[in-house]
Amino acid sequence: NAASEGDETSLPFPPSLMRWCTEQLDTPAGSTKQDPETRDFSSTPLFSVDLVQNPMFHDWQVVFVRHCDGSGFASPNGVANFRAVLRHLLQSRGLQDASDVVVSGCGAGAVAAGLHAPAVKKAVPEATVGALLDSGVFPDWSHQHPNNTAPADADAIAPRGIWPLDLQLRLLFEGHGILAAGSVPKDCLRVHEAAPWRCIFLEHLLPFVHVPAFIVQSRFDASNVEDKNRDDGLAELSAGIAWRMELAVLRGPHEHGLFLDSCFHHCMNWGHIHAGRGGETFGATQPEAFSAWWWDLVRPQQRGEGAVSADTSRRWDSYYAPESDDDDDDEGPSVARI
Repeated sequence: NAASEGDETSLPFPPSLMRWCTEQLDTPAGSTKQDPETRDFSSTPLFSVDLVQNPMFHDWQVVFVRHCDGSGFASPNGVANFRAVLRHLLQSRGLQDASDVVVSGCGAGAVAAGLHAPAVKKAVPEATVGALLDSGVFPDWSHQHPNNTAPADADAIAPRGIWPLDLQLRLLFEGHGILAAGSVPKDCLRVHEAAPWRCIFLEHLLPFVHVPAFIVQSRFDASNVEDKNRDDGLAELSAGIAWRMELAVLRGPHEHGLFLDSCFHHCMNWGHIHAGRGGETFGATQPEAFSAWWWDLVRPQQRGEGAVSADTSRRWDSYYAPESDDDDDDEGPSVARI
């Protein structure tokens, strides 16, 4: 996809990273050619067969699909691959008989799951279908809080100490031909006609994901952090992720759920983090929260099993505040590293 060697302006990523990617082509990081027919994922918490560790998914069937080009199955080739996998699952693996389907992804895979979960629902309309989106927030720093009265700045940059991943994602959108691939919701593209690249950012995509989605996200997502010693940058990242997800969930379908935490990590901390404010009182873990959301809200609504209580939880928060003599004196978020 690239132009001449060394021309960084026409590449989705710098040549040094492109060379690294080229080196991975024949390794498991860049190709599925050497993948075995089956694979044991039981050591991964999300796929654990332990009822205590994984109360929701311990006895589910798992299909693991890897994307190798960084586009989250959103490029023309990625869309073709996704459709081929879905067709195979329907024709040869019995997906059409599933009662419950969760489309999950982590990081860029979370964006992919958000983009393609509606197609899975369309393929299996009788099943209860939802998305589990883990650590997929890479803030669009040109997106300002609605209460900010300053003029919008399309060239706004990431805070100090925070990677400018939004700029890379814009280039990826163009470099991979995502607009022409048909992977992005048309109603999102209509709203963001002047800047269609916004539709691969979860903060803009979520209101147009028309299946229920459960977002698991750290305020201090490690993949966004260049320098963890920049407290000002961490504070801005924390606040920015929190309000972006709050607004996206509110603007989306009623069924969206959110579990925010304040730990320094990226992906796959399934079951390791409790809701609450730390100390001696612990609330639900992510799998417990997801299970409650699924069985108390999503499944009854999709199956028409009666009215859902207005008190049904859709939001959980794990917030580690600094110790203080005055409980009402909140000096802002601190980072809990795990």
